[in-house]
This record gives sequence, C-alpha cells and structure tokens, in this order.
Amino acid sequence: MAGRLKPGISPRQARIGAGRVGRNVMRTSPAMMAGLHISAVLCPLEEGTVAETRPLVRALLPAVAVVLVIACVHLAGLTLVRAIRRLREVAVRLFGNGGSIVLEVGIAARADGICPAR
Repeated sequence: MAGRLKPGISPRQARIGAGRVGRNVMRTSPAMMAGLHISAVLCPLEEGTVAETRPLVRALLPAVAVVLVIACVHLAGLTLVRAIRRLREVAVRLFGNGGSIVLEVGIAARADGICPAR
C-alpha cells in the first residue's frame, strides 16, 4: 500500500495508524490467513522507487556524456572538412568571375532555401 502523509501528521503517527489498519485487516481476515502477519513499513517514495536505479543512472550518465562529446567532435570535423572544400570553390569563383561572388552566393542561398525571395 502506498500513501501520502497528511499535512501535520508525523511519520510516527502514520506508522501507528498503519499498524492499526494492519491489525484490523488480520482480525477480519479468514481463518486460513491466520498464520500471516501484516506489518506497516514507512519509507519515502523515492527510496522505494528510485533508490535501486540511482547507481545505474550514475554509471550511464558519464557514458552518455562521452558519446555526446564524440558526436559533437565528429560533427565539427565534418563541418570543417566541408568548409575547407567550399573554400577552394569560393576562391575559384571569386578570382574566375572578377569579383561577382556576392551575386552568386545570394543566388545559391535562395536556391537552397536559406534566404526566401521577397
């Protein structure tokens, strides 16, 4: 059974009340359940639900961080390689067309959908 403490009720009072409920259940239970004993155990909800997985999360967090860093470095390398390849193309266009690079970059940006047409 799970529950929340009412404001103003101490854990000790809740333990006593839960014990009383357990005794009432045992008193009204069938005779075949006479050998069973119901007792109240109060613990924070976090302790019962998350406590077992906390070490796993603490172990996985650094591993996820390392994978994220590797992915970022890989993406930065790909972007750098692409920029280096574009640098040669831009230089050829700049010197081959006599300086009309601004017009070509604008046309390329519109063709890629980066700059919408007005």
